[in-house]
Amino acid sequence: MEASVPKPRSTPSTFPRLLVALIALQLAACGGGGGGGGLSGGAWPRFRANEQSTGFVPFIASGNGGALLWSFDAASPVAASPAVDSQGLVYVGSENTDLYILSHTGAIVCSVESGGSSTHSSPALAGSIFVGSEFGAFYALNSDCSVGVFFQTGSPIESSPNFASGTLYFGNHQGTVFAVGTNTQTKWSFATKGAVDSSPAVGSDGTVYVGSGDTNLYALTPSGGLKWSLATGGAVESSPAIGADGTIYVGSDDGNLYAVGSDGSLHWKAATGGATTSSPAIGPDGAIYVGSSNHDLFAFNPDGSNRWAFATGGPIHSSPAVSSDGLVFVGSEDASLYSLTSDGALVWRFPTGGPIDSSPAIGPDGTVYVGSRDGVVYAVF
Repeated sequence: MEASVPKPRSTPSTFPRLLVALIALQLAACGGGGGGGGLSGGAWPRFRANEQSTGFVPFIASGNGGALLWSFDAASPVAASPAVDSQGLVYVGSENTDLYILSHTGAIVCSVESGGSSTHSSPALAGSIFVGSEFGAFYALNSDCSVGVFFQTGSPIESSPNFASGTLYFGNHQGTVFAVGTNTQTKWSFATKGAVDSSPAVGSDGTVYVGSGDTNLYALTPSGGLKWSLATGGAVESSPAIGADGTIYVGSDDGNLYAVGSDGSLHWKAATGGATTSSPAIGPDGAIYVGSSNHDLFAFNPDGSNRWAFATGGPIHSSPAVSSDGLVFVGSEDASLYSLTSDGALVWRFPTGGPIDSSPAIGPDGTVYVGSRDGVVYAVF
């Protein structure tokens, strides 16, 4: 059912439609947490959950029976992926540029509308909340949903910010990767030759890995220098995931999943049968899960051999989420959210009213949160 609480908005008249800005939200006022690494800032505090962007959280989800817990009507398509804080507040944007903070029952805590542009970037809860916008900006809410200015980039942002040790990492359509301190100061920027819609992953040594529309996977030093680049056969919109042994996994529009060593050497590539914009997730046993535009969710072993493939009814741009008990959750363009076992067996399928590009987030109690292009945010348990 839809949350029935009235929908407050804060849209200050001083906020111009074409403002390029980065905004900070002090989570203390809304019950969030701070910090730089791991799961600090919340249960699922950023796109892909953690610094290494593995899409894995240490939460048990076997009690999730695939029933609707609540839904919230955002009134426009929701392609962005939710973030969830330690108290169960859900943070998500929609294509009318609203960024909503929702309670654990789906009621609005507050919301803001910044103009006539889409929000595809997912929020990062890094002591403050940061999110990119099509204005070429990061924008968010203060505790009262008023808007504050933080940082300009000058080009649309679909990359979702990651954070580590007090630094935020993200890219924009101009092809620039930024490292920005939480004190608003730019630490460095690195120019690629294609749009950076990929979201960075950060290694244990501070290396930043990110894909670009110029077909390359980049490894950047903690100070923003080029460590190495590896060319694929297509744009890299997928966000890299870093395995426990330091192997980097990333999809490419050339229809392959790549496994790359921390030194830039190609370990293997595996065919997915279609453009792979989905970002890989890494399970507790090291299995790599990724979706493909050929409608399948794939599971690969760490050596690149195919473990299984599960066919959905539409392309998969959504990125999988994995619980500690090995359940895999993913959305499909067939308008369904799927739950699968680590062996590829269907646990349940939850239908929505539109294609799902949003990537699911798992809460501490096993609740799964996801948006749909029907304009609704769903909590499923």
